[in-house]
Amino acid sequence: MALYAGVAREIITPEVGGFLFGYNDHTRSHTVHDDLTVTALILRSEETETLLLSATVCLVHENLVEEVRKKAGAAAGIPPEHVILSATHTHSGPCTTIYSQFTSFGTLDREYCDSIFIPKCVEAAKVAASSVKPAKVGVGTTESHAGISRRQLLRDNTVILGQNPWDPYDSTMTVVSLVGFEDGKAIANLVHIGVHCTAAGNNHDITRDWAGVMVDRLEAESGAITLFVNGTQGDVAPRMANGGSTGDLQHAMEVGGLAGIDAVRAYKTIRTFYDESL
Repeated sequence: MALYAGVAREIITPEVGGFLFGYNDHTRSHTVHDDLTVTALILRSEETETLLLSATVCLVHENLVEEVRKKAGAAAGIPPEHVILSATHTHSGPCTTIYSQFTSFGTLDREYCDSIFIPKCVEAAKVAASSVKPAKVGVGTTESHAGISRRQLLRDNTVILGQNPWDPYDSTMTVVSLVGFEDGKAIANLVHIGVHCTAAGNNHDITRDWAGVMVDRLEAESGAITLFVNGTQGDVAPRMANGGSTGDLQHAMEVGGLAGIDAVRAYKTIRTFYDESL
């Protein structure tokens, strides 16, 4: 069964001065540490077609998800039910949701969604569709210690958000790599592991957090646009030297560097590329 793949990326960085979603309803951005992005990956076989959008925002409201699926799917010629929108869960991005348990974090920034987020998702999908070509796929895995359970148990049996090295978490990092069927040139990578993007903490910098460092490192090594798809991160914090579940930009760079090494290691375990669909 033949496999085809196409990829594209757009910048979705908001204007400086807007609210950052993740910790409260009053933190505004002062600067851009690194640009936020949406990356579109299209996978097509003889039987079906899928569009995956990985956006470096915290959460996306379900109504906004449906809107993006319809518009981006239409731009790529893909049914909305075959479109997946994944948020990397950086807390240092704009407000793209309003959710009952997070109402104190701020309200959905509709102006940002209408002027930047939705149009860029659509454009990425459109460009990815225009770049689809025959591909081969390879998969590599490794153990990563970028994450750690954040349910820390104190001596008085109180549970806080911290670090607990004895609780389990999924330490498997997976890298899916796509290359051209004929020329073997890199097309795209997909990295999966479940870890909160909270290493940068409640700061005033727009950033993709630690995952951005990891993505940049694998892209430099492989020459391919790379998507990060966050996994089961509910109780998994970034493993930081401060022993907490949040830190600062330096902590984000440190965790990202370690995760980047892991991603490259997983990538380099790939020895065989198959010309079959996922």
